[in-house]
Amino acid sequence: MIEVDWARLKAHELRALANENAVVILPIASIEQHGPHLPVMT
Repeated sequence: MIEVDWARLKAHELRALANENAVVILPIASIEQHGPHLPVMT
């Protein structure tokens, strides 16, 4: 299994991973994207 820190991905990278039947563990916290060119955790 590949481990990915999804908060460091850009929106299009996260969307591509979502289409791969991935198992996702979501941390419970406030994380938002400030633009499609930035990582999600900015």
